[in-house]
Amino acid sequence: MMRLNRYELRALHSFGCDNYALTCQRLNWAAACATAPDAKKLYRELSARLFNECTEQDYRHLRGMVMRNMEPMTVTGPEDPLPPAGEAKVFRLPAA
Repeated sequence: MMRLNRYELRALHSFGCDNYALTCQRLNWAAACATAPDAKKLYRELSARLFNECTEQDYRHLRGMVMRNMEPMTVTGPEDPLPPAGEAKVFRLPAA
């Protein structure tokens, strides 16, 4: 089971795609381009966690759940559509 905090959910929603390897690569590129140390750390750690803790099939399932559960982020939408910091969403991966 992989737990994602709200910042990781946002990063996966923003940089993720259907291709597992490309998502890990995009997160590494985002870390390289980020100027804030916290953002660099977040993107690198998320990329490493995805690479080490997920298989390609698990990633597809996780990505589908993230895309279904995240509200679209629009300019006129709410400032923070995610739950408060204390309430992490838990995505359970199916047993292999």
